[in-house]
Amino acid sequence: ESLNDVVYEITGVTQRETDEFLRGFAGTDDRRLEEFHALVKDPVVKAILFARGGWGAQRIVSRLDLALLAASSKLLVGYSDLTTLHLYLYHHFSRPFFYGPVVAKDLHGGGATSACHSLQACLQGTIFKTPVELPMTECLAPGEAEAPIVGGCLSLIVTSSGTPYGLPFRDTILFIEDINEKPYAIDRMLTHLREAGRLSGIRGLICGQFKNCGDPQQLKDIILDHFKDYRIPILWNAPYGHGDHMHCLPLGIPATLCTSPTAKLSFSPV
Repeated sequence: ESLNDVVYEITGVTQRETDEFLRGFAGTDDRRLEEFHALVKDPVVKAILFARGGWGAQRIVSRLDLALLAASSKLLVGYSDLTTLHLYLYHHFSRPFFYGPVVAKDLHGGGATSACHSLQACLQGTIFKTPVELPMTECLAPGEAEAPIVGGCLSLIVTSSGTPYGLPFRDTILFIEDINEKPYAIDRMLTHLREAGRLSGIRGLICGQFKNCGDPQQLKDIILDHFKDYRIPILWNAPYGHGDHMHCLPLGIPATLCTSPTAKLSFSPV
């Protein structure tokens, strides 16, 4: 039997859905869109945690039911590929989004303690009551900034550039992180954003975990080269994104970034 026949026999899905599964998707674009809308409509559901990242959100975001989402107050949690969903919803509604663990990769089997505790603080609202201390985070440029934190996985931010939801980040604190990208690729992506005018007017920069992205010192030099004239506070290696010590970061919510005496973030209640 072919793998297609086996998958069809076990799951009972259509041939087209089997093909999509073998391409790396959980189902067709239509099915994934329909299931997401069903979760948004379900009155019992209070939060939607995505199963995994990878690739696929950008294939369906332009087909989302904006009226349905505008009427929903459900919390959304995910990262990596879900950067696209955050940018899309922030473009339309300035909608909050929790950049945090996905179920299959980070929470299955218990997940990292830091991810679980931080996610719990976000879902229960305790993260808004006291500043979040970031003692292991390095300050590359001192200062203070107040603005919503917006961004996510750098490669997905660049991919959104040129789309209707490719945000200019003026008057925001930009957050970036990534995985398995070489330093020259990080440099290329930041150059593209700068040349496209996306970085003009940002108030602060939070660099998360750049896992398997080469020499950290080289990456820090690249960051400083691109942002040296911006006169903004810059944090390096904040515990957000593709890393071993992930925390959950509220995006699209007014925040205060301080670098002294230690790095910390404070968030306004939502």
